[in-house]
Amino acid sequence: RGRVVGFSGRIFTDDPDTQGAKYINSPEGPLFDKSEVLYGYHTAKTSMSKEDACILVEGQFDVVMAQQAGYIHTVAISGTGLTDHHINMIKRFTDNIFLALDSDKAGVKATRRSVLAAYRHGMQVKIIMMLDGMDPADTIVHSKEQWDLCVHDSKDYIDYRLELFNRVDHTFEEKKKLVDTDLFT
Repeated sequence: RGRVVGFSGRIFTDDPDTQGAKYINSPEGPLFDKSEVLYGYHTAKTSMSKEDACILVEGQFDVVMAQQAGYIHTVAISGTGLTDHHINMIKRFTDNIFLALDSDKAGVKATRRSVLAAYRHGMQVKIIMMLDGMDPADTIVHSKEQWDLCVHDSKDYIDYRLELFNRVDHTFEEKKKLVDTDLFT
């Protein structure tokens, strides 16, 4: 509804007290529960229905930049994984999710968990791949046209995983170890 339920701050330095976090949120309480809040949802609902899609990102700054770039149907999870509650909120307006989570190791794992959760609810999922090390906000600041291309070229989950595998420049034995570990599970 657009009412304030908590606050969030973006970390721009490598402060050791943040323990690697990009955002620091208000403590959770009766009004603010990260597993039940999608940042930007109140502004994205109508557009999600109109576009028949929802772009899901990790951070509030990603939402602000994406919405300013014309992707009003963008919302963010706030330091938590995609939950059943989040999915039910999105399903009110669309069955199509475009995931644009960070491309680091944690982001790849979060993408996998999010895809599986969405599939359990019968959602259609595409993955928006960005240049290594860039998040949606970085990509948009670098080039809106690059972001447009990333969204346009979004991939099915299996194609996304195969592309990640092919990006690894290792010997056959090293690639086999990757397959035997977490790459395709």
